[in-house]
Amino acid sequence: MPSHWSRRTLLASLSTAALAGCVGDDPTRSATPTGQSSSAPNTPQGTPDPPDSLDSAWPVPGAESGRSNYAAGVAGPTEPVAELWTTELNGSLTDPVVASETLYVGAGEVLHALNARTGDERWTRSLSGTTETPWVVGESVYVPTSEAVVALATDDGAEQWQADLPSKADGGFFATDHGVYALTEGDEPAAVALDHSDGGERWRTPLTRGPSAAHLFASDDSVFVSSGGSGSTPWRLTADTGDIVGEKPGIATDSPNPRFYRDETVFSRDFLPAAVDARPAPGTDSGSQWREHIWVTGLGPLSAGADHLYCVAPGDSVEPRGDGPDDSPGLYALGLTDGSRAWSTTDIDAATAGRPVVTDAAVIVPTADTLHCFDPADGTQRWTVPGDDIDETVIVVEDLVYATDGETVRAFRPP
Repeated sequence: MPSHWSRRTLLASLSTAALAGCVGDDPTRSATPTGQSSSAPNTPQGTPDPPDSLDSAWPVPGAESGRSNYAAGVAGPTEPVAELWTTELNGSLTDPVVASETLYVGAGEVLHALNARTGDERWTRSLSGTTETPWVVGESVYVPTSEAVVALATDDGAEQWQADLPSKADGGFFATDHGVYALTEGDEPAAVALDHSDGGERWRTPLTRGPSAAHLFASDDSVFVSSGGSGSTPWRLTADTGDIVGEKPGIATDSPNPRFYRDETVFSRDFLPAAVDARPAPGTDSGSQWREHIWVTGLGPLSAGADHLYCVAPGDSVEPRGDGPDDSPGLYALGLTDGSRAWSTTDIDAATAGRPVVTDAAVIVPTADTLHCFDPADGTQRWTVPGDDIDETVIVVEDLVYATDGETVRAFRPP
């Protein structure tokens, strides 16, 4: 499980924030809407059938290169889901990805390719090293391990190439249409671009220091490297040459602060005081710029849909500054362009919530014992189902929800 999105990391960060206290400048805030709270427990009726086909995908962590966790053009499951299939594997599992009706997941030192409709095994491939979450681009599935990156053919798992990276940072990997990228650490930390065709090194850009959170994301022509916490500016490197765009970031404080990119804007979270930041990407002034405080002791993962950003706020309530709203732990929806509050709900166990998954008609949030689904527009709870066997990361392909737990992969679908 990627450490930078994990509940363990989040709770540790919240403990640090609570001890330090909430301090900061008095912000400008939007009006507070009435929070939504409409419990909608549901029991699905019947047993789901496998779909005839799957025309969409979730091919990389975060769904797309900006890593917003948004499946655009997909309605998602708007009715309660039930278990469609379960497949037991051997070894601790990575997050899954899905492309061309195939689910890829790492288990220990083995990559498994499963039929995403039925859970049946298509092929397996043993690797030399513990697998991290796979990435699918075109006809290749790229598998980072502890000391290398391996490219396999999507149809049969045949090895296409292997690039040894003995100093690769844990979790420091990214693949998209314009390249394959890795972060190295040690005495000479760097961002490294590899060629899709053979794994050869295209360029290497030294970094100020090894990133505190090995997190990468991309636009159509650039790759971004998170440079630390507290809203710090990421490195923006051109995809073709690795040149730094805009000002070179300074050294930031250590903090696991994942970001995502959308329309020349980089979105991130801050802990002290808890806030969501939107800033123009380096090298441009055309992106959105705003900052919205949520008056709790810390914030969890961010996601975004077509119009709203969704943020889990798991920390305890704190005294707001000025005319700030009295916030509570829960799920918050903010306008992407201005940070205005659209809705909030306390109908989740925010302290155990994973990263929201967003589709055009659903916001799905896993917690320790429940899977929740909300209407993206107004926060109305569409359904809840028990989720004891669901880990903190789920993905959605059409109306199917995929999740891992221990050594088990599960698929859910409305009956």
